[in-house]
Amino acid sequence: FPGLGDQYINMAAGLYHNEPLFRQVIDHCCEVLQPYLGVDLRPLLFSQNGGGKETSVGQMDLDLRQMLGRANKKDVSGSLKQTSLAQPALFVLEYALAQLWMSWGIQPQAMIGYSLGEYVAACLAGVFSLEDALQLVARRAQMIDALPAGSMLAVALPEESIAPLLSEAVSLSGINGPTMGVVAGSPTAIADLEQTLIARGIACRPVSTTHAFHSRAMTPIMDELTQLVAQFERRPPQIPYISNVTGTWITDEQAVDPRYWATHMRQPVRFADGVRALWEKPGNILVEVGVGQMLGSMAMQHPARASANDPIVLSSLPSAHDATSDQAFMVRSLGQLWLSGCAIDWSGFHTQASRRRLPLPTYPFERQQYWTHHSPPTSPEPSLPPAPVETSMAKQEMDDWFHLPTWQRVPLLPPNNAPETQPQNWLLFADALGVGTALATQLRQRGDQVIVVTAGDAFQRLQQGFYTINPQLSQEYEDLLHHLSLLNLAPDHIVHLWNVWTKERVVVDEDSVTQAQELGFYSLLFLAQALGKQQTTTPIQLHVISNNMQDMSGGEATCPEKATMLGMIRVIPQEYPHIRCQSIDVALPAESRAIAMQLLPELSGDIAETVVAYRGRSRWVQSFVPAKLTHKQSGLDLLRQRGVYLITGGFGGIGFALARSLAKKFQARLILVGRSPLPPRTAWSSLLVDENAPVSTRNRIRQILALEESGAEVLAATADAADKAQMQQVIAEAHARFGHIHGVFHVAGVPGEGLIQAKAPDVAAQVLRPKVQGSVMLHNILRQTQQTLDFIVLYSSLGAVMGGLGEVDYCAANAFLGAFSHYLQSHHGINAVTIDWGLWQWDTWQSNMAADVPGVYEQIRQIRQTYGISFAEGEEALWRVLATPLPQVLVSPLDLQATMARQYSFTITDFLQDVSRTRQQTTHPRPNLRNPYVAPSNETERAIAAIWADVLAMDSVGIHDHFLELGGNSLLGMMIIARLKQAFGIALSAASLYEGPTVSELYKLISPNEETDKTLSANRERGQKRKERRQRRGLARS
Repeated sequence: FPGLGDQYINMAAGLYHNEPLFRQVIDHCCEVLQPYLGVDLRPLLFSQNGGGKETSVGQMDLDLRQMLGRANKKDVSGSLKQTSLAQPALFVLEYALAQLWMSWGIQPQAMIGYSLGEYVAACLAGVFSLEDALQLVARRAQMIDALPAGSMLAVALPEESIAPLLSEAVSLSGINGPTMGVVAGSPTAIADLEQTLIARGIACRPVSTTHAFHSRAMTPIMDELTQLVAQFERRPPQIPYISNVTGTWITDEQAVDPRYWATHMRQPVRFADGVRALWEKPGNILVEVGVGQMLGSMAMQHPARASANDPIVLSSLPSAHDATSDQAFMVRSLGQLWLSGCAIDWSGFHTQASRRRLPLPTYPFERQQYWTHHSPPTSPEPSLPPAPVETSMAKQEMDDWFHLPTWQRVPLLPPNNAPETQPQNWLLFADALGVGTALATQLRQRGDQVIVVTAGDAFQRLQQGFYTINPQLSQEYEDLLHHLSLLNLAPDHIVHLWNVWTKERVVVDEDSVTQAQELGFYSLLFLAQALGKQQTTTPIQLHVISNNMQDMSGGEATCPEKATMLGMIRVIPQEYPHIRCQSIDVALPAESRAIAMQLLPELSGDIAETVVAYRGRSRWVQSFVPAKLTHKQSGLDLLRQRGVYLITGGFGGIGFALARSLAKKFQARLILVGRSPLPPRTAWSSLLVDENAPVSTRNRIRQILALEESGAEVLAATADAADKAQMQQVIAEAHARFGHIHGVFHVAGVPGEGLIQAKAPDVAAQVLRPKVQGSVMLHNILRQTQQTLDFIVLYSSLGAVMGGLGEVDYCAANAFLGAFSHYLQSHHGINAVTIDWGLWQWDTWQSNMAADVPGVYEQIRQIRQTYGISFAEGEEALWRVLATPLPQVLVSPLDLQATMARQYSFTITDFLQDVSRTRQQTTHPRPNLRNPYVAPSNETERAIAAIWADVLAMDSVGIHDHFLELGGNSLLGMMIIARLKQAFGIALSAASLYEGPTVSELYKLISPNEETDKTLSANRERGQKRKERRQRRGLARS
């Protein structure tokens, strides 16, 4: 981010007029600044009279073009000559450019700003909110503007040669390269120095400026600036950036220290050192987020560039003399980024694009196929797998496996109080703190229809527009939606606020976990199932509001138990493609009406970001950034020789691989927790040679003996990881045998299986228990029985952030782990980390959903072997993660951004299509059922029966044959529903097949009018026959 470069009138005007996001950010910033500046910057930035790129150079901080001798003396304009206007204008332009880049998927991994540019970097990194940064920059510029005039001089000498030239009147102002410096001081002193240098034959050039920036001349306002910065909230940077003061990476302490920003204004800009630090990281691509190429030019001239691997520097906007349009220039740079391997968010780039489907002529593409017959290959060839993995992807080097969750501050959405062109139907599950009530008031004032539902004892209409239901009764969600449908109030928008509640103490215990699941996870489960039973695919937006669930700055995540709902909002859109979901987290305490006003624009537009948080006047969006975790030694150093380590799920594949590693490397004393009991050790010898003994028992005995041969001591404990009494007993035994427990690996988990529509709450509870209740209970037991732990490692899955068909409960449980490790670090000072692992090569249950479909299991197995994490790779990754005290790390052997993009858009429809192409099918005869075979009697029944027969791989299906008796399962059922939707063009819910599990019953759903006509015709026929019989009997009597 430059301090000052190639500024000119109408710079970025093309973007302002053609890029809505850029214009929105500029407008918002200028509106915020107007009260502080007394003027609107937009007429100054985008002149209505200036033709094309009429140039102007504002007098602010450092004129880099003058330093490099590239300034045009015609580039002067009075409109931005004042520092008090020029500096805020520069900040606004660069911040808006950064937001546009990020909307296109170009997320900064590191930043450097020149002088004022560091304020842009700090704002993007989260040190200041946007509104605070704007006020700070404006008031700082006004302070500087009031100082006496000064001069600056660029000097072609290294720093050590410039030092003898300095005096009380002349200060070192900047180091731009190994042999390029800048000095600043009074006009007289700088003029005298210039003449001295010229006389010595040393190249120098005056810098066009109004003040002696970064010199002693700034000293009089340092205290005032320190006091000003202290008035604003400051947070540690979430994105690393380089300090102008030190020339290296800024520390958390520096970024939040008001005195640092005064020092930053006074001390020289060590840009050369900062560029060296950037070039030291191989593969970096530098993007100049401003006008022209001045910083980029200095970066490319730096000697450290020679050691960089294929150095690339790109610009955002053309210089004043470049005739290229703003859009064309920026798109060209975007293309170069893509060619360099950067992942572009094409949906963000094409946000404003409109497309139409056009019919193409069919005849030129018609062809006749001539099949060649050959023997099948001896080994199966890979085809498109029924999972969100592109076969063109390659497994990455481990250095690229690691990502961190982060939060990006983005502009607040503009207020949206205008009524929709057509009133919308809103369904609000209102909280008890008043946020939902305030929101309902705002929506009704716009003219929308609003139904408010509160948690109560039973389904009841309280008054017009107000209802109550029991959150724990799934049927009442169905009753509510059915009732609203009859009133033509089926919702377009649903806002779920039942996870907006507070607790007296910042503690996660059994009661708070239960409350969060009843009002969050299970409520959303029942709501999704009720929506699934509605015979409609009309688009619905579901917004789930929570409070204090997300950790924005280390210490805010006071309610991690609410995070299970993140699994719901990830998976619902994958299983119900017509429902879009969003999580919005707010901070309490706060005034309910203020929160409602802030939420209204977010809820009214289309959902753009899935996970959003509001803190004060700032809007944050969650993203995931790469992290180079290349060092493992400090992770290994965290482990102790003969250390005592507890592993839940210790006899599973992943848990035992971990135990084996700890045994070999550290001769550890291990507490392995599993659910299946082992016989007494005295019986092991005989069991190992007893062929009638259970294979699983013999295998576990061999596992333990192998660990002990490696030098480990093993306590094999039988316990349910979520059973408090059992785990208390295990830990008591461990303390008695080994003493203090040094570390915990919580690996235990139960796989999720089954689509949401058929998910029973007690089944989901078994999946949640080990990871949710188990983690909380384990932490509380250890906290009560011993003082400290070296670490806690919580084993999670990428499903926590990606979702996964049929795994809503498993995704929810893993989402909780990420929030819980943040909570443990920030509120208990525990070195806790959640590792969201990608696909493992070992997996005994992932393919269960498709196990009954021939061919699919083999496909999934091949994917795991090709792309999955081996035990050896998992061990290496674990040491690297432990080397860094982070609360959450994502580990993916595949390109994470590409995998996420496909996963987020990978719905049940895509899965079914993939399965249809992948599965191997052999037709079987109809089985012997309790009911006789009854053939279809009309075209519609024949079409339905044909779809059933094809999906179930049977030669025939009768109209009264029951789906489940024919061997149907949830996957095959979804395939049938998808085929019926395609064949008849109607909306069928996922539950239709279970409500009508025969061809005859489905026929009634699909063709109710035809069924009615059929019944009336049959009734008329029976009536006519009865009439004829009566007539015959009358004739016989006569």
